[in-house]
Amino acid sequence: TLGYSITKADAVISDLAIGGWIFNESASAPSANTNFGTVKYVYSTSFGGEYTSTVPTLAGTYYVKAIVDGTSNYNATESEPVSFTIAKATVSVLPTLNSNEFTYTGSVIAPVVSGVDETLYTVTNEGGTNVGNYVVTLTLKDSANYKWADSDEVTKTLGYSITKADAVISDLA
Repeated sequence: TLGYSITKADAVISDLAIGGWIFNESASAPSANTNFGTVKYVYSTSFGGEYTSTVPTLAGTYYVKAIVDGTSNYNATESEPVSFTIAKATVSVLPTLNSNEFTYTGSVIAPVVSGVDETLYTVTNEGGTNVGNYVVTLTLKDSANYKWADSDEVTKTLGYSITKADAVISDLA
């Protein structure tokens, strides 16, 4: 009789890929192929960092690895990490001012701001009294995950002006 033995095979992972997505949208699912077993995915905030099965949700750059657990028939393996990005969501609809120009009255003038999304940003609208240029300031509440459509700044301003009034002389006797 001839004796023989069957040795454990090596699981091989290939073609690991994942697409990025935008904060607050559905996560992209990674994909990979293997010759044995079931592929599982783990995530990290750095290439050589600690990996967990928790799918990231905040904007930033992340890494994913594919892993296959070993059995009595094949050895465990893991892929090299692949990076992906969760992009910041864009605030594209801005509030508007009821006017960009006001006439001096001697009192504080603050434009009416409409279309404000208080979940995304705060509005500072102190107004002005004297002739000059003023701004309403919009400040992102979560600048780590949101950005303005046309700027990477945390704040955005909406300008308006107070112009000279015409002098009125009355009750001349």
